[in-house]
Amino acid sequence: MPRESATPAPAPAPAPAPLGAHPRHEEALALFDAGHFFAAHEAWEELWRAARATRRGAGTTAPAADEQLLHALVKLAAAGVKVGERKLPAAQHHARAARALLAALAPDTIVRAGLARARLLAVADALARGELAALGTAEPGT
Repeated sequence: MPRESATPAPAPAPAPAPLGAHPRHEEALALFDAGHFFAAHEAWEELWRAARATRRGAGTTAPAADEQLLHALVKLAAAGVKVGERKLPAAQHHARAARALLAALAPDTIVRAGLARARLLAVADALARGELAALGTAEPGT
């Protein structure tokens, strides 16, 4: 009697990389700091939409911390776009929305993404005033 060959089980999907190690996030940070706000917005929005779709596909209603951080970064980049267009009310709207999202996050979420809360909040405030500022990266332990 021929022996049946067992079909190997599919390999589990790899766990998503932490946001701070994601190449698209790193690209978006560099774009933002170089003043390419629209391109940074597009990169972060791509990650944010993917995180949101994954959450919804899993049937979860509450956004995960990385998803909330990505949403805040999308808003910061949108504020940068509006500052560049000299549309201060729109820049203020996006910067304030980003600030509110950031304020709700645990500090470790922000640090794991290679950022510093104080710097993000300072950038949001600068954008709300119509000033451009770089995000930079977090110092260890911030």
